[in-house]
Amino acid sequence: MPPLPQESSAQAEADRLVARMAISWFDLDAVRVDEVLHAAADKYRRGIATDVLLMLCDARLLTPSQAENIRQGQEPTRVDMNLNAESLLKPSRSDGFIPVRADAEPTQMGEYRILRLLGQGGMGAVYLGFDPTANRQVAIKVLDADQSAKQNLLGRFQREGQHGAKLAHANIVRTLAMGQDSATHLHFIVLEYIDGPSAHELLDRERRLKVGDALHIILDIARALEHAHKNQIIHRDIKPSNILINSAGLAKLSDLGLAKHRDDTSNLTHATQGIGTPYYMPYEQAISAKRADERSDIYALGATLFHLVTGEVPFSGESSLEIVEKKNVGYYATASSMNPEVSSKLENILAKMLARNPEDRYQTVSDVIVDIERSQLASALPSFVHLDSALRDPVVRRRLTAPLEATQLDLHVHQALKNTPADPIWLMRFEDADGVMREVEATTNDIQDRLRAGTIPLNAQVAKPEQAKYKPLIKWPVFQMQVATLKKRESSHRKKHRPPRPNPEVNLMAWSFAGLALGVGVVVTIVAVAWALLAR
Repeated sequence: MPPLPQESSAQAEADRLVARMAISWFDLDAVRVDEVLHAAADKYRRGIATDVLLMLCDARLLTPSQAENIRQGQEPTRVDMNLNAESLLKPSRSDGFIPVRADAEPTQMGEYRILRLLGQGGMGAVYLGFDPTANRQVAIKVLDADQSAKQNLLGRFQREGQHGAKLAHANIVRTLAMGQDSATHLHFIVLEYIDGPSAHELLDRERRLKVGDALHIILDIARALEHAHKNQIIHRDIKPSNILINSAGLAKLSDLGLAKHRDDTSNLTHATQGIGTPYYMPYEQAISAKRADERSDIYALGATLFHLVTGEVPFSGESSLEIVEKKNVGYYATASSMNPEVSSKLENILAKMLARNPEDRYQTVSDVIVDIERSQLASALPSFVHLDSALRDPVVRRRLTAPLEATQLDLHVHQALKNTPADPIWLMRFEDADGVMREVEATTNDIQDRLRAGTIPLNAQVAKPEQAKYKPLIKWPVFQMQVATLKKRESSHRKKHRPPRPNPEVNLMAWSFAGLALGVGVVVTIVAVAWALLAR
């Protein structure tokens, strides 16, 4: 577009942003949009207040609803024009059944029992559930029946489950299963249940976090993104509410609802994917979600870090459009001006993560990890985590004892590590109640807890990962006493409830009495018959 009159340059820049969104989202004719921009600039120069969106509507380039989408910062649902009407109307089930909303809360999803509601949103609900097979609590994300009838939203929900299944990492909430309930026909995803707050809840509680705690969390999420990016998955919605922290202080990335594969060319997009969460996403993603790449995730991670250490987002505003305009300019108050604990090292890291142009940012999240580790500003353990809980987690303990760990351990953590024996990981195999052979990894404490709870059989076999030679639990000294005690208790229980054995002497006496009674009965019968004959 040619330059606009200088008299209205500030307003013209905002109008350019609106124009770019209109062209990108609704495929408008750029020449005609440019004509409207120049007409608006001319009005500004003559002191006439105007609204570019209304002018675009008057020129019949936009509909009122499209103008409102831009004003609210919500990219519209796009439908792949290569799809025919039949494919768009295809029901979610092969038998033509479309799920209907249940009047009551569901009590079961597949084999998983629902315990209570954890949260609800526009797309559906998340429940706390119980997995009877693995004897553990899980989170169950259920797509609302109304939403599952929309092919693009159902497809996005299913892709979320598929992306999650590909990503197995300690800092990503695990996707355990996905499916459709046969009774309610609702679609669901089963996730690892995290027994702790989100980073957003920590901010609500503390207003801002200690620098070391914030960098500990961001370092964990950077590792999660490193794994996702290696698998060519872009998250596109990094923010404090999508970061969960378990009781051991391990931060985990959640919600792959807006994630995309790097090479995904699908035109089926979510109704709000263009903006999503405007406080954290970069300018290029706000203009068009399809432009988002790994560097967009890095920007959002930087905006999240800024929020954690200052208690404020780098770019604020009363509307999505105002926030995006500020991001286009790229100026924000420094974190150190809001929190004097922010060092120049951290300020430099933030500046590079939050650069306006993707080319000026870190090009890979691995580079972010290197700089954070080199800064030695991240805490080994968050200050809000109980040390005993942290050391029970094998991942946390392994990181704390890693020889190349760059974070600085506090003295009490060093001492705790010396005083706490290592909890090794075992390979375990056993036959479950359904006769299915299962193989799992478990720590010594996990196995001992499961034995006490009776969720694994006493004849289960375990092996050390480095040897992979399975032996019964009772053959390993660490489990020997517990298994022997449980076997003795089990044997005692069986004896206590076993029917009493018959006593041979009592049986002989009983048979004698029975024989005597039989003999007397026979004699009496004979006498009675003889008496009857004589009487005739």
